[in-house]
Amino acid sequence: GGTYLTLLNTISNFGGTWPRFFVLWLVDALSQSQCYPSTAASSSASSQALDLDQVIYDCSSPTNRASCLKSGGRCEKFSDGYYVVCAVGVCVGALLLWGYLWKAVKWIQSHPPHKWTIANDPTRQSRFVVVQLDDDHDQQKSLSKAAEEREQDRLSRQSVLET
Repeated sequence: GGTYLTLLNTISNFGGTWPRFFVLWLVDALSQSQCYPSTAASSSASSQALDLDQVIYDCSSPTNRASCLKSGGRCEKFSDGYYVVCAVGVCVGALLLWGYLWKAVKWIQSHPPHKWTIANDPTRQSRFVVVQLDDDHDQQKSLSKAAEEREQDRLSRQSVLET
């Protein structure tokens, strides 16, 4: 039992860990920054030795950022991917709510409560059983009738043992 629970907990931890990795990678990928060279560095002869196409326009990658800072420039972020990922997350959540969850809740509410709530069953040790969602009442009646028959059988055996 403990090994099985440990396995399930490990799988649950992976389920909560992997999305974080991809979301944080997406934040980094969607962030954009630009290198602004200093006026002193752009007029000096040493700046001509640097690859100006990489230094001036983009410093999102660590290599370009280091090159920009080495040349005396400054790297400024003009688009933060965090806000883009937040907006996308809100949109996906809203689509799931209105497209799927709202319909599922309405569908469950359209059925009578005895079809989807937990019912007390005296024949089970746990004393609770989940009632299945179905549209015919015959199956539910046969289940309750069988439960009554089992209870009567148990009571009759108990009375025979007492006498």
